[in-house]
Parts: sequence; structure tokens; C-alpha cells
Amino acid sequence: AIQQEGLKERLTPKYDEESGGNISRHLSFLCGVINRAKIPVFERVLWRASRGKALLRHMEIEEVLKDPATEEEIPKSTFIVYFQGEQLKMRVKKICEGLGATTYPCKEDWEERRQTEAEVDKRLEELTSILNETKNHRFRMLNTVVSSINSWIIQVRKVKAICTR
Repeated sequence: AIQQEGLKERLTPKYDEESGGNISRHLSFLCGVINRAKIPVFERVLWRASRGKALLRHMEIEEVLKDPATEEEIPKSTFIVYFQGEQLKMRVKKICEGLGATTYPCKEDWEERRQTEAEVDKRLEELTSILNETKNHRFRMLNTVVSSINSWIIQVRKVKAICTR
């Protein structure tokens, strides 16, 4: 319970005296995937382009992913860049594009992100159940073939014996 209260405090939007609104509404972010080898360059270029006003967080993806263009396996990392302002947003997008990062749209509102996550989880469950049903159907079909295979082998041998004479 104490950890949840601390989390709520950190996630609760703060009030900005100057602009008369929430600070969190001014903070934007961009997330995506980038080649693991390009992370140090990405950090330096972001730091220099934003003059230290963009915050980058990244995490390695444990499984190696295939590049859709070349079909070769490339180790990748996910990233999220926090920044403030439209000009910086355009710079970050151009840097991502220049380094070959794949960016993904992510809703600004926390509730919309939560709803999207629930929809994706539901879709994953549906696809998993479809795959399991397909696997079970294939297993049942193979079992029926196994029970008939001996009689088929005998029929093939008889036909071969008649045709080769």
C-alpha cells in the first residue's frame, strides 16, 4: 500500500504556477525500437540536439529480432524519449529517422494507453486461443491418419504389385 501511494504521488500531475496548468500536459514523449549498436550515438546526438533537455530511457530486448527489410537478425533496444515542445519533438523525430529507429504511436493520455493495452491483451488472448485450437485440430487429424496409415500402406503395396507385373 505504501509503494502504491508513492507511485500515485509520482504519477500525479503537478501544478505549474506560471502557465496555470499541469506540468505533465507539457511533457511529451516518443517511443520506439533501435539497433542496440546505435544507442550510444543516439544518446549523444539527442543530448547535443536538445542541449540536455531531452531524457532518454532505453532497455535491451532480450530476444534477437529480424529486420523486416533484410531478414537478418539484429539485436535491438526499446527506447522512450521525454521532451518538451514541438520544435524538440521534430528534432527527436528527425534523429530517430536518421538513425533508422522505428517509432510507434503512443497516446498521450494515461487512460487511453491503459485502454489500448487492454485491447492488445484481449487480441493476444484471442490469437493464442486460435493458435491452440488450430494445433489441437492438426493433432486430431494426424491421429486419424495414424489409425488409417497401415491400411493405406497395404493398399499401396497391392496396387504396386499389380502395376509392376
